[in-house]
Amino acid sequence: MQDDLPKRRLERLRREYSRKRRDALVQLGETLLRSRGIALPASIPDRERLAQIEAYIDVIRSKEREVEDWKQHRDHAAKLGKIKQVQFREQMIAAMEEQVARHREELRRLESMPGSFWTGST
Repeated sequence: MQDDLPKRRLERLRREYSRKRRDALVQLGETLLRSRGIALPASIPDRERLAQIEAYIDVIRSKEREVEDWKQHRDHAAKLGKIKQVQFREQMIAAMEEQVARHREELRRLESMPGSFWTGST
């Protein structure tokens, strides 16, 4: 009984975080699409999916630029012989590359949803 309460609370927090993250992605995607002058679909599911796709594309590009920047700093640290800094940057680069891979997988999932006009576009 005691263990049940923390588990439920943790699950509720995870659901809430997931919802907030999804809402933020949709908002980012809608803003990006509007800034490019793209008309959003009238149906909410299509609009949200299109917004999420656009947001993931933007997040992936941004994260890839960040990874390249970290690689340059790592290479510079290696030239200077700063081994601890190189090791730290390697760990960070690996973590960021895993994030990019997860984002790409989510993007593929969104693009391949049945009934999506994105199906087969990549």
